[in-house]
Amino acid sequence: TSDKKERMWFAFYAVGSYAYRMFIMVGIVIFLANALFILGVLFGVTIVWGMVIKPLHKFFHYIAFDNELRYSRNRTFTIAAIGTMILICLVLVVKVPDWIRIEGIVDPVQSRTVYTLYDGILKEVSPQGPVRKGQVLCEYENRTLLTEIEVLACDIIVKKNEFRLAESEDIARAQVIKDQLETLTESVALMEKNKAALINYADIQGLWITQNLKNRVGEHMKQGTRIGLLIDPSDFIIRAVANQDRAQLLNEPVLHAEFRVKRLPEKQFGAQFLKLLPV
Repeated sequence: TSDKKERMWFAFYAVGSYAYRMFIMVGIVIFLANALFILGVLFGVTIVWGMVIKPLHKFFHYIAFDNELRYSRNRTFTIAAIGTMILICLVLVVKVPDWIRIEGIVDPVQSRTVYTLYDGILKEVSPQGPVRKGQVLCEYENRTLLTEIEVLACDIIVKKNEFRLAESEDIARAQVIKDQLETLTESVALMEKNKAALINYADIQGLWITQNLKNRVGEHMKQGTRIGLLIDPSDFIIRAVANQDRAQLLNEPVLHAEFRVKRLPEKQFGAQFLKLLPV
């Protein structure tokens, strides 16, 4: 019983150690081929000779000519032939999935670049992170605009009083004052709209990203200044450029795709292959 267990362990060790050595050698060949192609090819040929061709030659020479097998040579040869055929079928017939790795750029499918909508002094900034739809992102202050609104509001009150007096005394003058009152009302409406533009709201639920905007509180911001980005973190699209060899593989049905972030290689995210565009 002990001898049988030892033979089993030795057989397992022989196969396992050979597979481990082959795995290490193939890794070295791939590394050298990426760094120095010629050196990788030479090293690969050496490995094929030393770990595949030479052992097979010794094995079949042992089966064909060794005296230990003179009474069971036919059976041994049959078993070896069947094993070789099974191995060839596994290598040539059984399909093994292939994979390629391509570096690309990850962009959110839904994103909003946030700009200042009107001139003002940055008063308050929402911290970076998740935000809900309608949440205030930035708030500005424009005292000149507020003063102009107050002045126009006073002018409207004065013009309304003048209009009431002119209605009973001078109809022509009342019409002129009415036109002036409409112009003032339109100006106030426009300024109220500009006042509302002093606050940036999140128009989608997502992730609010800024670059040192907190340090710019108190700074005068002109209309159209880029202040941050609002993205939807639930869906991304990846754009990558593949060389001709890899693009040829992508023409086949892609069964599985995944992506990893460069700074977080341990995290794996599922993906879906959409389309291949020639360039």
